[in-house]
Amino acid sequence: MIIAVHLSPSSHPTALWEAFSFLAQKKTSLHIIFFTESNQTNTPKIDLPNIQYIPIKPLQSNLRLQYWYQFQLPSLLKKHQVEVFVSEAGICSLKTKIPQYLWLNNTGFLQHKPLIKLKHDGYRRRHFPKFVKKSNAVLLSYAYMIGQLTKQYQQNEEKLHFIGSYFTSPFIPIEWKDKESILNNLSNGNEYFFCECNSYTKANITTVLKAFSLFKKRMKSGIKLLLLLNDVTLDECVKDFRLYKYREDVTIKQITDKDYSLATLLAAAYAVIHLPKEITGKAETGLQAMLTGVPVIGFQSAEHLSLYGDAALLTTINEQSIAEKLMLLYKDELLRTKLIQKGLELSAEYQLPQMANRLCQTIFTTMPKKEQ
Repeated sequence: MIIAVHLSPSSHPTALWEAFSFLAQKKTSLHIIFFTESNQTNTPKIDLPNIQYIPIKPLQSNLRLQYWYQFQLPSLLKKHQVEVFVSEAGICSLKTKIPQYLWLNNTGFLQHKPLIKLKHDGYRRRHFPKFVKKSNAVLLSYAYMIGQLTKQYQQNEEKLHFIGSYFTSPFIPIEWKDKESILNNLSNGNEYFFCECNSYTKANITTVLKAFSLFKKRMKSGIKLLLLLNDVTLDECVKDFRLYKYREDVTIKQITDKDYSLATLLAAAYAVIHLPKEITGKAETGLQAMLTGVPVIGFQSAEHLSLYGDAALLTTINEQSIAEKLMLLYKDELLRTKLIQKGLELSAEYQLPQMANRLCQTIFTTMPKKEQ
């Protein structure tokens, strides 16, 4: 079978590229064609006889994107005798009968004013109902997206399929001796709660600090709080941090710091606080923490419930509620152990073999009967 995939430009190899490359190595009967934009320099080239890379001109504007998908792509698919087409851009051609699949790892385009606006969001939002109707299936990185898409477009759930994602960094539990070394360097040997500050979570960081204050007052504990700045500054998250009473118990790190990777900082944490203002594409932190064997405090929402189930403690964005969850984890070691185990079981679904197998199975089971 010949499968063509349009890869969106990215600063790193994407989960979809990883999955199809994995399948090509395991299933020699598959021939994978990657359409890569000529300005895309970060996709590695795997030298296999059943993987082919075809460069295309950058699809910078909406007009250029539409022209390629609706007029150039059908000819390319016919020329290379493609039997299945997968779009990482979440777009399909309305002018070909070849089975097509939409890949979504972010649902920010659903909103008219997303926190982070991505290229072609407006175009995708306007035309998405037509693309879904034309496609054989919509392939989703996270299960919570099913609810979002169903609500937004009254879409039949039969076309929506959870495939999963894949994290290229080694998010794994660490040995105690390694954790002890990290704690000695970062927090004077004390355990710490981890909270990532980014565009999705910055609106709630002040509330997290207030909750940490309540925790410190009531528990009289030496435990610390580590804030990791990712694409934001401390001042964007917290005004007048210098006046914060427990600032000496807060460690500030940058995502660009080379001393410790994100995976290491997560694995050494006592628990992770992940409270994004909206969950449209930045769901990774909680799952990455679970992969490292660390319990998660998440946002009490339908999306987080769908994502985590009972593998996380869910809280409202309220300092009292967050503080109670921190104290509960700190006092109840049995609960913490149960959450760690459930998190490891849940996050195991976000490994490359499982993702690739679901991707392959979904495509084969949703193709038109005559194509199989």
